[in-house]
Parts: sequence; structure tokens; C-alpha cells
Amino acid sequence: MSDLTAQALTDIVSRADATVKAASMFNSAYNKLIEKRGVNGYIQAEKLKSAWVDNYDVRMAQMDALAASNSPEEKEMLMKVIEKRKLELNKRRDKIKH
Repeated sequence: MSDLTAQALTDIVSRADATVKAASMFNSAYNKLIEKRGVNGYIQAEKLKSAWVDNYDVRMAQMDALAASNSPEEKEMLMKVIEKRKLELNKRRDKIKH
């Protein structure tokens, strides 16, 4: 018997899928940079890596994956994720204002 609820397990799988997709996207960008810039690409790769780390948000990858889905349940989950993210961003904005 598991202590995880179905929703918790769904969230874990969603985050794992998003992380795999994000890693794939990073690898693709990295390979294109090296292909385009050659030896200089390896030097610029550190900048790419830093920018990626500074801006990566698993929730964005989750939303991208959910948006590509045809499942009504996943679309509903996407809307919940978006609403949650909007609330978080509004709270951050309000902290900055004060």
C-alpha cells in the first residue's frame, strides 16, 4: 500500500516528464550552438548553461506538455497549474511593490 495519493503521483510523473523534456530541449540547444559556432560554441556553452539554470521553471515545461495533450483531464489540470502560477506571481509582484 502506498502513502501517495493519485494526485501526488500524477504530479510526480508530470514533473518527471517535464524535466526529461527540458533536458532534451537543453541538449538540442547545446548541440545546435556547438554545430553553429564550432570551437567557440564550447566557450559560449557556459553562458547557455547559466542562462538555462537561471530561467528554468519545471512548471513551464509541465504546462507545455499539458498543452500538447489531447486529454480533457490534463487540460483541466493545465488550467489549475496556470491559475496557481498566476497567484504566485501576483504575490511576488505585491512583495516587490511594498
